[in-house]
Amino acid sequence: MSLHQRVFYIDALKAFAMMLVVLGHLAQFSPFQDTFYSSFVGIFHMPLFMAVSGVVTKPYSIQLPKRLKILVPFFVFGLGWALIHEFSVLDFFSSEAKLGYWYLYVLVVYYGLIALCAKLPFRLEWGMVMIQLFLMLLHIGLHHTVAASVLSTDHLFQLWPFFCIGILFRQGLLAKLLSRETRAYAISLFGLFILFGGGKLIGINGTLEQYVNDVASVFIVSLCFMLFSKLESKHVSNNVVSAIGRNTLQIYVLHYYVLYLWKVLEGHVVESSFFVDIVVSPLIAFAVCMLCIFASTVMHKIHLGWVFGR
Repeated sequence: MSLHQRVFYIDALKAFAMMLVVLGHLAQFSPFQDTFYSSFVGIFHMPLFMAVSGVVTKPYSIQLPKRLKILVPFFVFGLGWALIHEFSVLDFFSSEAKLGYWYLYVLVVYYGLIALCAKLPFRLEWGMVMIQLFLMLLHIGLHHTVAASVLSTDHLFQLWPFFCIGILFRQGLLAKLLSRETRAYAISLFGLFILFGGGKLIGINGTLEQYVNDVASVFIVSLCFMLFSKLESKHVSNNVVSAIGRNTLQIYVLHYYVLYLWKVLEGHVVESSFFVDIVVSPLIAFAVCMLCIFASTVMHKIHLGWVFGR
């Protein structure tokens, strides 16, 4: 997989993951109170998004100075978002989620960690496991402290495996799954049935439920990659989907602003039926993505493209 050649199914996966992120934020940041997708999308949308980030990463030739530019939109849009909500700079950096912009910071940390793994004198996979253990110990040691929130240790240790899964998919793991396709689908679906069915049966909730969801996300992410890879073999392509896939960074940093502007202009909660939500929510998410692409295009034309770190 060349970094200089667009692979449609990867763009499609990125677009799908980005749509899920917007869907997951509708109820929280927009006036539209989605009651269907928000109940389950949050289980796996960021694990999938992080795995897609991993699949486009080459550990042995990663250019860290270039990757560090992602911190530009983290500071510009993150601190701008904090200003809008009357948060201080200190409040922004001391919050675990960085007001929603944690992904950019965590991704930069992951780039540094995977570059370190690539330089260790043993297999990359062992380095990944060692980093995971370190992040878990860091989270446990700093749990419920300001330092943990500043470092976002919760996000760091929970999503590192998915970033690594994306890299391993790129390096041949996905091909191995597809070579045993029927078995891989069966195991994934059975695993989801056991985790969700069993979890509901015995009433799992709280922190344990989160860990069950993380394990379930491994199966969901694998299913998504296997299903979307079929697009490449069938020579499927779509310019709109590719456009969303190419602009996930711009959509990610701008969609909060678009949803907030809509909320301010609307002035009240938009209620709808459960069945309307099923159709309308994805359409809204798609419209938000396209508005973000339009806004970023305008910003590039007026020489403000630097705010995206590109």
